[in-house]
Parts: sequence; C-alpha cells; structure tokens
Amino acid sequence: MAARPFAPFALLAAAVTACGSPNTMRPATPDAADVAPPDAPTPDVAQDAPAPDAAVDAALDAALDAALDAAADAAPDAAPDAGAAGVQRVSGGSFAHTCAVLPTGGVRCWGVNDLGQLGVDRAQSRQQCRVPESDPARSLPCETTPRDVPDLTDVVDVAAGNGGTCAVKRDGSVWCWGANDAGQLGQGTSDAQPHGAPVQVTLPPASQVAYGAFHVCALLRDGAVQCWGTNQFAQCGVAPAMSDARCDPGDGITAPCLRRPRAVAGLTGVRALSAGRNHTCAVMSDATVHCWGLNDSAQLGNGMLEPDTRPRPEPVAVTGLTNVAQVAAGGSHTCAVLADGAVRCWGWNDLGQLGGARTASCTIGSSPPFQCAMAPAAVPELTGVAQLSAGRWHTCAVLRAGGVRCAGRNDEGQLGLGSASAETCSAFPDRFPCTRTFTATPAPAARAVTVGNYHSCGLMADGTVRCWGAGYYGQVGDGMTSNRQAPVATSNLP
Repeated sequence: MAARPFAPFALLAAAVTACGSPNTMRPATPDAADVAPPDAPTPDVAQDAPAPDAAVDAALDAALDAALDAAADAAPDAAPDAGAAGVQRVSGGSFAHTCAVLPTGGVRCWGVNDLGQLGVDRAQSRQQCRVPESDPARSLPCETTPRDVPDLTDVVDVAAGNGGTCAVKRDGSVWCWGANDAGQLGQGTSDAQPHGAPVQVTLPPASQVAYGAFHVCALLRDGAVQCWGTNQFAQCGVAPAMSDARCDPGDGITAPCLRRPRAVAGLTGVRALSAGRNHTCAVMSDATVHCWGLNDSAQLGNGMLEPDTRPRPEPVAVTGLTNVAQVAAGGSHTCAVLADGAVRCWGWNDLGQLGGARTASCTIGSSPPFQCAMAPAAVPELTGVAQLSAGRWHTCAVLRAGGVRCAGRNDEGQLGLGSASAETCSAFPDRFPCTRTFTATPAPAARAVTVGNYHSCGLMADGTVRCWGAGYYGQVGDGMTSNRQAPVATSNLP
C-alpha cells in the first residue's frame, strides 16, 4: 500500500473529544524487584476520564486501528501499491546489502553477494569489492548499483538479514535466498553453500517477513507467527533444547537451529513483527508489545537482565507499554513508536543508540558495567515520529513531517549527519565516534528508513531511495565503494 499521512494522534484526540472516554488497555505489572526505575511512560490519552460505554470503546478502538494501519503504511514493511510510483519498500541487511521492492512487484538488490543474498549466483556478480583497511587481499562478489532478482514478481514485502533475504508475494507465499548455514531458507536443510535463486518456504499465507541476523520470522495472515534459522538464544520462540538440529552459522561453532518453520507457541493476534540480532518482538492487536529471545541487555523490555544461558522462548510483555503503532528490534536494543508519535526505547545504550532516553549502569554476571534501560524510557528529543528502524549499533527515525533523525555509532557515517561525530562512545574495550541525541540528517522528506549494521537508507517521499554510511561493498548503491557521510541517491531505481 502507498504511504498515507500518519496522523494517529489527531484520530485519537478526535475520538476522545467526540466521546469523552479513555482507551481501556492497561499494561501488565512486572515484579517490582526485577525492574530498574525507568522513565514513566506517557499515560494513555484521557486516561483519567470516566469509564466508557460500549460505543465509546468501539470509537477508540477504531481510532487506534487507524493509527496502527497508518504506521504500517509509513513503515518500510508496508505492502506496495501497484498504482504508486517509485520504490515501495526498502530493507537494509545487517551486514552489507540492501533490497528494494519496485512498483511493478519486482525486487532489486545491491551490495555484497558472497552468499547469493542479492538473488543472483555469486559467480554472476558483475564486480568484486574489498575493504583495504581490514584485508587488502580479500575481495567479495558485489553489485554497486541495484540489480534485478531474476524471476521474482508480485512481491509486497522484503527483508534483508546477515547474508540472506526473504520476500512475501501478494498471494502470501514466502521466498528466501542467500545463506543457509543456519537453515535460513526453511527447507529442512543447512549447508555452507550460497543459494542465489529464491526458494519457496512451506508456510500458510503470510503478510510480513522479518529477518534478524541469522533467523527469520513470518507473520501469517491469521495473526500467528512462525520462525526458523538459528535458535541459540530462543529468538525463534522455541526453547533451544527443542530445536531440530545444530547448525554452524559461519563461525565454526555449532548452535541450536530450526531448519523448518515452527510456530511461536501461544502467540496470536499479532499486527507486526521485527527481528533483532538475537531477539524478536511483535506488536499485538491490543497495541501492546511482546518480545522473546536473548535478554542479556534488557532488550526484551520486561524489567529484567538475564544471562545468555537463560533466554526467553516464550513471548513476554514489554513493561508499561501501550498504544504502540510500531516496534523495531536492533542489535541489543529495541524501540517503539506510540500512536501519538512519541518514542520509547530500552536495552543496551553504550553507543548512544537510545538517543536521549534515560539509562543507568547495568551489570550481569562478571561482565563489565554497561548503560541500559531496563524498561521503556522516553526519548525526549523525538516527537511526531512516523516510523523508525533499529540496527545493531544505531537507530534512525522518520518524523511525520518527513525529516530523518539518527543516533548511535557513527564511525562509517551511518548516521548521515554530513560529517564525522565529534563525540565518542565507549563500548568495552573500544571507542567509536557517536551521537547520543537523535540528530537531523540532511535528507529530503522521507516516508521510511531502514538501517543495517553500518549503513542506512531512506525511502523518500517521491519514491526515490537515498543511502548513507559504509559503502565498501556497494551497499549505498550509488555505483561507488566509498563511505558516505550524508545521504546520496541510489542509482538504477524508479
């Protein structure tokens, strides 16, 4: 669907003015002993108004539904509108590739192609790219401008991960290509071979796909969720011991994995998904958020820190969070856009990826102390947000007015600020240029943003794509292999 103006606050305010009644949804109450003092969440609109009647409840539910639908259309996981001009959807992979859905329903990808993640065999790549600073002798197949994924049509959603990509077609079928070392293709196998051609995953009809680092989850049309791929930290919603195999995701160490899709038990009524590096989050039909997987940096938002030996396979409610329009799971942090355009973030913050959200010193086991928000904390400098995307070490948001703001690590220009950051952040034992406050990029008006580990891309209001940050594998898509401190136009896109 084409992006519509995002005005959920106006919708909610109109319903309250007309009906004089509150939203009746309430957050789950955590165990106080497990919760560090977070920023108090913004109260529901008209929270203290008199009790509603059925008609008022229905009006407010309709307003919130409209807000959620508007957020979905603004987000980069929105379905394309065949009559709209320009790119419909863009997704930045967590390593170094990017894919876009065209108005025709085709897909074009660019960046590194060592595992076939661009949808063509790596031997058919037109270029070789290298990073001289790290390994002058090593080069990888790549494409520095977008290239068609052959024979892939009628696509409405695409998600790029670490070495792999998946897409949803209009008929609800899910297709994946690229890495399969952790079973990411969902075919019941795992191997170290690249797979450049899309293969269909056996699933009921889906509406959205989310790709973390090495795991994939699909939101089915009936509101259920199925996941596959690496499951070392229960990011697939299954206890690691209940995984169907052990896979090697490229580092020589085997870990539990699911080589075929499996349902996340007890999870129904899901509206949207986001997959982080080792955790996954879902927006529910009541506009709350549930997360599962690794929680060693409080990325699940339930007020707890838990060692990597005790991941959470069962979805847990994020503390005190209601009226959510969109959620974005990153490396070890998570952020949510509320229906009124405010933002809450939680999890790890050593590199400033939570922006100005209030955090505290956290410890777990014998690890060095780090900054984190144990439960959702307000980001004071972000208001009127339409959509956001969380990467491994940085986060970017699109305002309703179209501006883009980013915060976090900035050593490769991934914040798009036009120049290197003067500030530095410490992530034991390293230091990196960073920005701890969401800061505007010099980009034209945007309707969506997507971020990878070291690069970011914006889908502009006119349907063009602009990218910034690391470009050594061509992931910026401007035909070059240099880093970009500010947004540049991606070539070969409508």
